Amino acid sequence: MSKERQSNIELLRVIAMFFILWVHADFYSIGEPSYSDVLSKPLDSSLKIIFEAICISAVDIFVMISGWFGIHAKVKGLCAFLFQCLFFTIGLFIVNIACDYTTLSVQGLLGCVMMTSSNWFIKSYLFLYILSPILNAFVETVPRVVFKKVLIAYFTMLIVYGWLFPESVTYISLGYSPLSFIGLYLLARYVNLYRPKFTNYSASTDVYVVLGVISCVSIICIAPPPLLGQKWVYPYTINRCFSYVSPLNIFIALYSIIMFSKLHLKSKLINWCAVSCFAVFLFHSNAKFFGYSYQEMCQQFYAIYSTWEYWGMMFCVMIGIYVIAILIDKIRIMMWNIFTNTERTKSK
Repeated sequence: MSKERQSNIELLRVIAMFFILWVHADFYSIGEPSYSDVLSKPLDSSLKIIFEAICISAVDIFVMISGWFGIHAKVKGLCAFLFQCLFFTIGLFIVNIACDYTTLSVQGLLGCVMMTSSNWFIKSYLFLYILSPILNAFVETVPRVVFKKVLIAYFTMLIVYGWLFPESVTYISLGYSPLSFIGLYLLARYVNLYRPKFTNYSASTDVYVVLGVISCVSIICIAPPPLLGQKWVYPYTINRCFSYVSPLNIFIALYSIIMFSKLHLKSKLINWCAVSCFAVFLFHSNAKFFGYSYQEMCQQFYAIYSTWEYWGMMFCVMIGIYVIAILIDKIRIMMWNIFTNTERTKSK
């Protein structure tokens, strides 16, 4: 019997996936504001930076939620995850061919099956899933003091080589790596298991803390050009502040989970949506919208419309993508259930 989902954390999962859509409509698609942009177009640049500061921790949140509850790896669960990935990558590849948005090729098909570089998250999470039994065994057997020391050492290495000097070790650069996922997973497991003192504040205090850190990140990135006038400062701050292994973003992600864990919420609708959240990522990463990828569509809109019009339109587009992806994923779930039930019947 499957354990009932906790709607408070599932709500955070739903929000985090929406934030990922938003992040992909921001720096990822339309580029980070340059030094001159901040000076000449302060409103447009400030909005970009503030939105990125609010949403960038969403990937860390997604991984940390897995760590908060712990991944209970099973062959069936692994197969279900791979089926979901292939359902969307191969399915959308076929749809794109049918709509004449792309052509059938061995390279394209292999890209779907093997996952392309744009799907770095899938490969990193798959690596984490496979390693989760070893990580869980470590968590369950080592004393708290040893666990704490390992976390300190691990994040020291991750922050130094993945954040401060990302060029020195490219395979952990800025958090695009299974190594960062392992650290986030273990950190969330530790906090949920041992509940350190900082988790005991009220939910309202947690809100102020998260908003305060987000404000700090925004100010750090917006302030250098007009206040310091130093061109060399700006690229460094903006690249480091919006890294997945930035201590500030990890802090925001962790505190967001702590904050939502204190909510008392029970909703079948939230749980129903949360089951298919990952489908939203797969759908928007692989679909073509009237011949354009999500990134290309964002670039087209940004070139045509004003700042407020762009974000208003993209908000509506994101809602549409979210709803469509969830509905498509329900078909995928039905297919998987039919397949597994058929196999179970055959084995009897």
